[in-house]
Amino acid sequence: GNYLKFSKGKNTNGIRLPVMDLGENTTVELSFDWGINIGSGGPDDVKLEVEVEGNGTINGASKSAPLIHTAGDWEWQSEVITITGADSNTRLTIKPTTFTGVAEASGYYRWFLDNVNIITK
Repeated sequence: GNYLKFSKGKNTNGIRLPVMDLGENTTVELSFDWGINIGSGGPDDVKLEVEVEGNGTINGASKSAPLIHTAGDWEWQSEVITITGADSNTRLTIKPTTFTGVAEASGYYRWFLDNVNIITK
């Protein structure tokens, strides 16, 4: 219990984390657990990405590589993403790669999120 559920049929959504007081030019680790919904047609085809807005990069880019769920059905999968050069203007978003920002996206991209942590290095 106490996890977050995202998206539904024909709608995709994610989460934008709040502004954090990270100082300047900081390296942070974002960790979280996620899972995918298993519908009547099988697992939803969800791939996530972490996007950096403002200062900071993930391996020199503004987005992570797609995160593919390889854990078993209804199993949690843990991720750790390192962001370098982050500061107090950095915003992090966790969302499906199919995120369109509008309702009526075609398909099912339901997913679950839990245990979000930010650690400064």
